[in-house]
Amino acid sequence: MTATHLANLLGRIGNARIGVVGDFCVDGYFMVDSDASKPSLETGLMTRPVREQRTSLGGAGNVAANLHAIGVKHLKAFAVVGRDPMGAELLRLLKAIGVDTGSLSVQGDDWQTNCYLKPIVQGEESNRFDLGVFNSISPESERALLGSLAGALPELDVLIINQQFERGLHSPGVKSGINQLLAGFPGVIGLVDCRDMAESYPTGAHKLNDLEASRLCGTSRAPTDVITRQEALDSATRLFSRWRHPVFVTRGIRGCIVVDESGTHEIPGLRTTGKIDTVGAGDSMVSGIAACLAVGSTPAEASSFGNLVAGVTVQKLHQTGTATPDEIRTLHRRATYMELN
Repeated sequence: MTATHLANLLGRIGNARIGVVGDFCVDGYFMVDSDASKPSLETGLMTRPVREQRTSLGGAGNVAANLHAIGVKHLKAFAVVGRDPMGAELLRLLKAIGVDTGSLSVQGDDWQTNCYLKPIVQGEESNRFDLGVFNSISPESERALLGSLAGALPELDVLIINQQFERGLHSPGVKSGINQLLAGFPGVIGLVDCRDMAESYPTGAHKLNDLEASRLCGTSRAPTDVITRQEALDSATRLFSRWRHPVFVTRGIRGCIVVDESGTHEIPGLRTTGKIDTVGAGDSMVSGIAACLAVGSTPAEASSFGNLVAGVTVQKLHQTGTATPDEIRTLHRRATYMELN
């Protein structure tokens, strides 16, 4: 991708119309100063004094934040939030970046706003607190969500389907409803980014990592396993044959494999120096892909751009970072790439 091509693409992205449906989360960071710790008068246990706290958008929210940062102006969120303080915070964070939150449903019973609470102790992330893992969507929330989607799809170019949690929004009724809606609006590109439910949405393009792709092809893999290039290529090809929609298989620092009707394309990984934080990198990648697909780019071009977006954000530590057009242009000028392996 030349500098001129990149500049043209960044200029067109502002016209993209993108919806995001899925697990919108709040990421909460608590900077613990252990030097100020002292025994609790009540329990005798050492306290964890918090010197600083901050919140940011996570999960599907981080996808929206990345889309906003790279210049997408027309963003719409579809989700369920709890009647709790984190729900209010999620709405505040989304509205602050101009996301249309009119289609968010509030559910009081059996629902907590999805949240990842992350203590940072001496510069390292400690055991996380996850809120919302036991959520159960109500029939009323299902109807509201699908009704909002039905009304909005004619005005969208791309619908990103995000799934972080095994329980909650992605009930059988919601999955069936989204598939039916996408089938009824063939002009809207569905882009699926689901940790556990990729098979539930066969009507869209899919972004998944190489480990997930191998598992979907029947190979048992541990989270620490390294997936070879050939295995990733084979998995991507098989999944495209299964779904007949573009497949994007990310390989971390080794880049991305794209399979679509035009064939197989390999996008090399970016070389980075120093520490990296891969939290949210997949959200950055899918955001870049979606923005490009929304303005008519090929899947291979979209993947190259998503690779740059993720290349910026992995260098931002202890945050689910975003990438601005200037940061993307700067990385593009300085980028060196890994050999394909």
